[in-house]
Amino acid sequence: MLIRALGRSPVADPATGLSAEELAGCVMRTLALPEIASLRPALLAEFPVYAALADESEETATAGIADALTLTAEGRPVVIIERH
Repeated sequence: MLIRALGRSPVADPATGLSAEELAGCVMRTLALPEIASLRPALLAEFPVYAALADESEETATAGIADALTLTAEGRPVVIIERH
């Protein structure tokens, strides 16, 4: 179970901690949103993303994991879904 993998114990009341039922319900509600449902066939979950920018004085690299995204045939992101 994901909750235990996070080092936590599941609880029945989501107001007191992580509830498996509440988390599952949240996922199901999110996947049912029309905006998400239309993208589901193309969504790639937990997708690693990287970027590098440089100017005359500095170079910046960024790395992370997008919650989900869709890509063009050439592999460029179209829609990025990130929940904070």
